[in-house]
Amino acid sequence: MCADTWTEDKSVKLCEKLNCGTPIKAHNSPKDGDILFKSLHPTNQTTDLTQSIFVKNQDNDKSCKEKPAYVVCSGSVKPRFSIPSYKCFGNVEVEYEGKWIPVCEDALKDTNNGNTICQELKCGDAVETLPYFGPAPAEKLAISNLNCIANANSPLSACSSITASTAACKHSGLRCSEWRTMVPDKKACSGTVLVHWRQGLSAVSRENFNETEKEKLCQNMDCGGYQSTNKIHPQTIEIDSFWNKSFSCGENPGSIWECENKSTPSRKEPVFIECKKEPSVSISQGCRGEVRIDGVPVCASNWDLSYAHKVCQEKLCGNAVFIESKASSKGSGNIYHVSCEKYHSIIGQCRRTKGKCDKNVVFITCSESVKFRTAEKHGGVLYVIYRDKWERVCPFNRSAVLERKLCEEIKKENHSISTEDKQINLETTLEFTDVTMDIKRSVKQCSCEKVSPATIICPGKRIHESFLNIFYWFQKYSFTCFAEKRLFLKSVTLSLLTLRWCR
Repeated sequence: MCADTWTEDKSVKLCEKLNCGTPIKAHNSPKDGDILFKSLHPTNQTTDLTQSIFVKNQDNDKSCKEKPAYVVCSGSVKPRFSIPSYKCFGNVEVEYEGKWIPVCEDALKDTNNGNTICQELKCGDAVETLPYFGPAPAEKLAISNLNCIANANSPLSACSSITASTAACKHSGLRCSEWRTMVPDKKACSGTVLVHWRQGLSAVSRENFNETEKEKLCQNMDCGGYQSTNKIHPQTIEIDSFWNKSFSCGENPGSIWECENKSTPSRKEPVFIECKKEPSVSISQGCRGEVRIDGVPVCASNWDLSYAHKVCQEKLCGNAVFIESKASSKGSGNIYHVSCEKYHSIIGQCRRTKGKCDKNVVFITCSESVKFRTAEKHGGVLYVIYRDKWERVCPFNRSAVLERKLCEEIKKENHSISTEDKQINLETTLEFTDVTMDIKRSVKQCSCEKVSPATIICPGKRIHESFLNIFYWFQKYSFTCFAEKRLFLKSVTLSLLTLRWCR
């Protein structure tokens, strides 16, 4: 049908005739095609378009310019979650004009819109929006606006407004009340299989969970296939509850959740799974450097300090004290994107997918790589290295115990730093909030200006060296009056006499 003679009213009648809802805006109209009819003319007695008068297009008539009429009905629109192995949560995608496109955050902020999507997917009600996970879609088109009715119990296609746009927007995901996922208890790809859901965790029963189901679960977790073994696996955790549904896979299910059925298992023994592949998490320089999974760098998008803690702890490097993003050593192409939930104990259990990274990749510093020095062997200005350079430290709250621990770390290092440091503003401090008072974990970024850097004197420093060091600071920093200067000298003298008496 020729597009030049087609009208919006005809689109409305066509969608109604096909029980396909109402017309929505098209973005991918075909540019050419064989035009069979030049026009269509309903009469007063016409009840649907098939009863209209059709005017056939002549072969020599070029007035339509081979541009066919194109209609998109709302009934063609349907939602899904992009990763089926994560049931009822994740990136939301909508089929629009035959393509799956993302949804803008603004379109999901209205609870009615979120509820409509969750209910159509049999996932309960909307709980919260989620940050978009993974590389940005290549398709610029996205659902920019939805207008759905509250408690309508109707599909997304029945919403009064469904608008797609190529304008830039922040894409979003969604979590529904019936969300759930399967994760092994200890490792990424082996262990007792647990369902994490809104009320906590429940073990999966062994009943009917055979090799077919285990193979599908291993594939869903990006762990290769199932590895059959005759080993006896002891139960590693205390199990309080079992998932109230059993699993039985048919042919080629999209995910393990398509194998879930309504029957409640009677067997109260948990499934143990062992897959062929276990992801390898590494840090390029021991306890600091570029984070990698199976040798592939990790994109800095969505990364936070809690993820870095998991990596450091898994590598026995303490906790993370610093994270930053740098250009990847392997380009920005096939980079891992990672998103963790609170129930993930190690990075390998987190959601991950490969794709282009629009940001830099993750570099971290773990506490076990932190080192301390002073300008001289037994004291002076305190320096710390945790981000590629030695730097001075802001004043911090201290105690005798903390100073003793600092001195123990200082003794391990060489002391060849020049006291003529050009750093003007200090950017690091020590915060002893850990109950173990771990010196290395206390390093924090914190700027301070126009203050003297922290100093420390450790046991073993000769008295005349202490006087020289104090004289250096006395000359470097001015005092507002003579009385203040005299008080400073008096307190220093008493301190040194006390130190000499104690030795």
